[in-house]
Amino acid sequence: MLSGYGDNIRSKNPLMYESAKVLYDSLCEQSYSTPFETRRVLVKTFKVLDKLLVSNGIKALRLYEKMIVKFIPSGRQLKLKVSQVFRPHTNSLGELLLTAQSDGQLCFLHEDGIENCLIDKLKDMTVEEFLTWAYTDVIIRK
Repeated sequence: MLSGYGDNIRSKNPLMYESAKVLYDSLCEQSYSTPFETRRVLVKTFKVLDKLLVSNGIKALRLYEKMIVKFIPSGRQLKLKVSQVFRPHTNSLGELLLTAQSDGQLCFLHEDGIENCLIDKLKDMTVEEFLTWAYTDVIIRK
């Protein structure tokens, strides 16, 4: 970390310093060479932050449920059913949300209202069909 600033923060607020160090170390321990690796680090960092908050008696923010981090499918996942990869649901505004089955991260928000009966149809689509329907740019993981 920044040499002079770190010592100053550590002496004035050791708890803040240790928490910042845990987050910083979490961000630095991974490679960012692909979009998929970057996504993985973001999701992990959201969860590390929650653990820090809870361990200090603060309610978890659960940012992974509130902030969209784009899903980066593999070629194999494009052929799977939406329900095998995501948990489709709606929020209180009727917007369609897709949460990744693998890590619970919010991956997609469709702001136009959607009927609940359409969610059942989406579950039967392949991921590729869904992404085409949703007009979403796709980065495919190798």
